[in-house]
Amino acid sequence: MIGYKAGMHVIERYGHWLFLKQELVEKTHRYYDKYGGPLLLVSFFIPGVRQFIGYFIGEQWQYLFSIIEQYLKFFFIGVAFLTGVWLLVQVRSARGNGCKAH
Repeated sequence: MIGYKAGMHVIERYGHWLFLKQELVEKTHRYYDKYGGPLLLVSFFIPGVRQFIGYFIGEQWQYLFSIIEQYLKFFFIGVAFLTGVWLLVQVRSARGNGCKAH
């Protein structure tokens, strides 16, 4: 449950930016508790899924999660910055086109 608690902390802090509600995450967690074992068993035998997980994540999933949690705020800051730059360019472009028409 340590991973779940850490994940909930991330959802509580940054989830609103991704339109994630805590209720939805908890509902998903209950669904996983109910059906997760069989789903994992089935996905283990789907060609490519097991190899993808083992090759890219392997036994390092806890380390990977901690890295993601550590740098998630920088990712969101970068996305916010790029969105701001894009909006600034759009506003200036719209003002430039409006001024030429007069």
